[in-house]
Amino acid sequence: MTAQELLSYRFRQGIELWMEGDRLRYRGVKRTIPPQLVALLRQHKVELQVLLKERKKNPNEPFPLSYTQKAFWFLYQMNPTSTAYIGSLAVTLRGPVSAPALRRALEQLCMRHPSLRTSLVLQEEVPWQQVDAAPACSLSITDATSWSDEALQARVQTEAHRPFNLLQEAAI
Repeated sequence: MTAQELLSYRFRQGIELWMEGDRLRYRGVKRTIPPQLVALLRQHKVELQVLLKERKKNPNEPFPLSYTQKAFWFLYQMNPTSTAYIGSLAVTLRGPVSAPALRRALEQLCMRHPSLRTSLVLQEEVPWQQVDAAPACSLSITDATSWSDEALQARVQTEAHRPFNLLQEAAI
């Protein structure tokens, strides 16, 4: 694994990596940093320090895609209208709901998990991942209280199987 791939991997795993003077520091949720990863961090310490210093100068610089993202990009190129790899979830909320509070909760979720703010960009026809500083998560609210069960199920199915453009839309 190269230092750049390691940087992308730790990002997807929610592991923070930063510089304190000349020291490389890392932090992750309990049990998310296996000993093998710590060994790789130590092995690539100098390269990671250089990458982190560059990243600090230019925080909007895109990252290379992970192997999984490359595979997903390949499949997307083969069939952009496929929804085979899109996960969807429908939730029924009962009782009063505060739309502003729900929007803020979604924004906080997106701020906490950078992968939800990551989009793909093309540079010289090569896809890269870029983390947006502000959440692009949007919440669409539809009052379906007067809808029949059939109409509601049809709308849920339509939304669950709606393809999206990897270069123009956020994952959430």
